[in-house]
Amino acid sequence: MIKLAKTADSGYPVYIADTALNQHIFLEGPSGSGKTTVLRQIAENICRTGNRVLVLNVNGSFGEISDENGYFAVIRAKRDGIPLSFLECLDMSDGTREDPDDVAEAVVEVFSQAERMGYVQKYLLSQAAKEAVMLRENCSDDMCCLKKALSDMEDDEGKVLLAKFASFLGRVCFKKEAGLWAKGRAVVLDLSGYQQRVQIVIAQLIMSILWRQSRADGQRGSNATWLVVDEFQNFSLRQDSVLEQILREGRKFKLSLILATQSLAVFETKKRAILQQPATKLYFKPVESDMRRIANGFPDMNPADARTILQGLHVGECLASGEFAIGSESRFRTLKIRFRN
Repeated sequence: MIKLAKTADSGYPVYIADTALNQHIFLEGPSGSGKTTVLRQIAENICRTGNRVLVLNVNGSFGEISDENGYFAVIRAKRDGIPLSFLECLDMSDGTREDPDDVAEAVVEVFSQAERMGYVQKYLLSQAAKEAVMLRENCSDDMCCLKKALSDMEDDEGKVLLAKFASFLGRVCFKKEAGLWAKGRAVVLDLSGYQQRVQIVIAQLIMSILWRQSRADGQRGSNATWLVVDEFQNFSLRQDSVLEQILREGRKFKLSLILATQSLAVFETKKRAILQQPATKLYFKPVESDMRRIANGFPDMNPADARTILQGLHVGECLASGEFAIGSESRFRTLKIRFRN
């Protein structure tokens, strides 16, 4: 079980129950509420269980990365490259191999979230991605393979796609190497140095790779994986986006999300509904404009009581809702918990 924190009143350890609907965690709280520090503590707790954690540090949202306790290994994407391949056809758990068409479809899905494309451009990008799969053995990295495949196209639309995605084709290095995961440590993939929109595309491409890997492994992998994303409001949450698929089906493939945002108010109504899927929700002291919405959202607590607790929260404290194990008892409950300072 994953340890969260301690009960605020009695100091008993609080764990996410293994019987919870899923192992996703959602955090909401304004700047200064202690949310980012809590993300680090949860990542450390997961590492102690022997499972894997990848933090996508987009726009410095994870803050200055310190490693005082030895639980974080940092990869600087712009300097070191990204030790993953988005063009590799993966070996599936049933003994078959991933089809290049499926690899190309995953690439088009992510790239179409970055720039609007018509049917023709999506088709041509798909064809280029399939060609890049064939070229990858002779390329230094996957982005260079995709750039070459687009450059070799006779159709003028290939040049249009090259121009459309020039901000990261050939500038972002994806290469298959051993060593993404560090045993007993959370890997922080720092995307600083790239433009914001480029960081978002990189992050969503990484999520797509991990989602494909998790499905390819099926249930044969011994370790579960958690993906941490702070300030994820710029990520696609449309139907069948990578994020939505992981939220819906991740438990089956041992891939869970830890998502944090300052406020759900910035999301459309449909997207808020999608974000109700994490079984564990942590609410830090909200701004007054969010108070009523949050206080009304606890099925086992009177809104007036919830509001009183929310108003009295200190930094590092939150009102938690989910299926928690305390002592020998596991059940759904809403309670105030406190993370260490």
